[in-house]
Amino acid sequence: MRRRGDGARERRGDGEYGRRGEGSNLGQSLRGLIMPAIRSYKELRVYQAAMDAAMRIFELTKAFPPEERFSMVDQMRKASRSVCANIGEAWRKRRYEAHFISKLSDSEGEAEETRVWIEFAWRCSYITADVARELDDDYDKILGTCADDLGAGSMGDSKKMMLDCLVPRRPVAASPPLLFF
Repeated sequence: MRRRGDGARERRGDGEYGRRGEGSNLGQSLRGLIMPAIRSYKELRVYQAAMDAAMRIFELTKAFPPEERFSMVDQMRKASRSVCANIGEAWRKRRYEAHFISKLSDSEGEAEETRVWIEFAWRCSYITADVARELDDDYDKILGTCADDLGAGSMGDSKKMMLDCLVPRRPVAASPPLLFF
């Protein structure tokens, strides 16, 4: 039952009345037991991993030949930075399921593009096989954070899916060995 006007009230399932938006403290207290409250996308493990990988790519590409400056270097840097930017945008759009999922999907696409540029850098002998493997593993973990959950959940469990995507509670499975090394 709802009453319109200042201080709009609604009836809760247990027969109590309260202001809209006021929930029981039970949900908030349970949430604190399961995982700490996250106040910024910068606290997300997936964002931190993506930022670390992007900064590593930035440092590595400084040593690339000058003729690659406007092709491979720019593309690698843009794609790797875009992973972080899209995670930040997804965080801001988390209240809107379709936008949230779209931004996470964009982030996954940019991470996969970065992996392609890593392979090009290795094949052109700008980075070693070990460095390429490490970076590829980093991006595999970043992709693994969200990939399973984006396709697995139904629209009914979107809130759970969103939390699972951003803050994994289980270790990411090891990826199969790379074929290009």
